[in-house]
Amino acid sequence: MRRVRIILVAVCTVTLVGCGGEDDTAAGDSTVAETTVATCAPVARGACRGADLSGADLAGVDLSGIDLRAASLAGADLSGANLTDANLIGADLTGAKIAGAALVRASLDEANLSGADLVRARLSSASLRAARLDGADFTGAFATDATFVDAILGSATQNDLAAALFSCNTTLPDGEVAEPAC
Repeated sequence: MRRVRIILVAVCTVTLVGCGGEDDTAAGDSTVAETTVATCAPVARGACRGADLSGADLAGVDLSGIDLRAASLAGADLSGANLTDANLIGADLTGAKIAGAALVRASLDEANLSGADLVRARLSSASLRAARLDGADFTGAFATDATFVDAILGSATQNDLAAALFSCNTTLPDGEVAEPAC
């Protein structure tokens, strides 16, 4: 159990360094560190818009509800992370390892997931509208009630995406609903 706590403290340190700024402060305070030094929960679930977390090791971390709009997570390891209700609109997840992660109700609209590993990721009710998906691996990903409308597939086809996903009532890039009666 102690090892888990040490990992969480290290993640909070990374998050504090990458997530400062006037948009992230509470009650008009000038620094995030002053408002979050007692606990990391406000940072983990707070705003980290535009943060540069490229290559960060966030495997298995609970980032549920985090605001990472327009953040760079290129090459980051988010394997097994909890990104439930996360806001990743416009985020750069190029080459990120997101295998087995929970992206339930996550907003990934216009995110760049080129070359990302989403094997066995849980995308229930996730939104990936106009997301860039070239080379992303969705093998065995679970996508119930997810939407991929206007997603950019690159060299892949809609059939490739549909074949990789375990989907139920999922809206594909052209608006077709996969397995509507499941």
